[in-house]
Amino acid sequence: MSKILAVEDLLTTGRQLGMYMVTNLVGYAVHSAIVLLLIYLALTRRNPYGVTRGILQALVTAVGTNSSAATLPVTVRCCEDNLKIDRTICRFVLPIGVTINMDGTAIFQVVTVVFIAQLNAIPLNVIDIFIICLCTTLTSVGSAGIPGGGFVTLFVIMSAVGLPPDDVYFVLPVVWLL
Repeated sequence: MSKILAVEDLLTTGRQLGMYMVTNLVGYAVHSAIVLLLIYLALTRRNPYGVTRGILQALVTAVGTNSSAATLPVTVRCCEDNLKIDRTICRFVLPIGVTINMDGTAIFQVVTVVFIAQLNAIPLNVIDIFIICLCTTLTSVGSAGIPGGGFVTLFVIMSAVGLPPDDVYFVLPVVWLL
């Protein structure tokens, strides 16, 4: 609350926070609706929408719970029952994916670090961008699959590129939505 109260121009900052949210949501949409589907198409030469229909219940559960860990039982059931994937493969691969495939966390962390740098008018050079990418990759792999798990590791990335870690609290009111 102190970060919000310290803002001089609340309207401009509110617009910036709105654009931050839009940027995150567009990143999630592009990644899930284009990148992942193209990867699936390229690797399997099959229609990705059939798989999407097969795991629709898991996708809805993921959106509702905001947790890949909470979605795991539904995802396993969808893959076994709807997609007819072998039980041993599902029960081996899916828990690994829940743990190390935190793409949404990585997108959130990169956008947040860049947003806070821009908010503070701190330029990021090529080395900073490399450090952000490296730290984001490592922390998203190690983040818990729980709501807000990536928020905690954001402090590490902020410190690594010399941004004030306390400014992370500025985006806290909208993290639940993202």
